[in-house]
Amino acid sequence: MNNSDNSLGMLVVDNSTSDFGNKAYCSKKNIDYISMDGNKGLSKAYNAAVDACKEKDAIILFDDDTEVTEEYFEKLLYYYF
Repeated sequence: MNNSDNSLGMLVVDNSTSDFGNKAYCSKKNIDYISMDGNKGLSKAYNAAVDACKEKDAIILFDDDTEVTEEYFEKLLYYYF
């Protein structure tokens, strides 16, 4: 995953059935991307994310309708770095 010593790495596991431009967006923003090639279910998408991040200190899973504030990520950076 793309994180340096003082930043959070991000990974998008795309479980969607339509092309919403997620892969291109992630590429432009330097975010790691895994396509599930369609809706395989949340448990398989979450497992793919966990498998890709096994060496990380923390893994935080969000669904497509999860709302997260900027303050949340600021606190993550503060407490982890």
